[in-house]
Amino acid sequence: MKPMKMTRRMCATLLIVVAPLIALSAPPAPKRNSQPSQYLAFIGTYTSKTESKGIYSSRFDTTSGKLTSIELVAATQDPSFLTISQNEKFLYAVNELSTFNGKSSGAVTSYSID
Repeated sequence: MKPMKMTRRMCATLLIVVAPLIALSAPPAPKRNSQPSQYLAFIGTYTSKTESKGIYSSRFDTTSGKLTSIELVAATQDPSFLTISQNEKFLYAVNELSTFNGKSSGAVTSYSID
């Protein structure tokens, strides 16, 4: 038998023996808890030339599809883009401003989520 064929056959045999052992030794997949039916939603609004004051929040119910009444959670100028940190402890807002602290710029603000 040629060395190359022997090596292929050994690798194939080894794979057949080892693969089930790896599959059996893998930790079980974590059990998923049921998904929550309510989520906290944050809404950024433009404040220039409007009565809006900044970032609002509401609860979204996935079962009914309804939002609770919206309330102001942070007064800030023109928060156009919002994101929540991966650990869900902070809310970040991009403020679309032509000037910030007297300079031509925008701003990013962060808030702690209680």
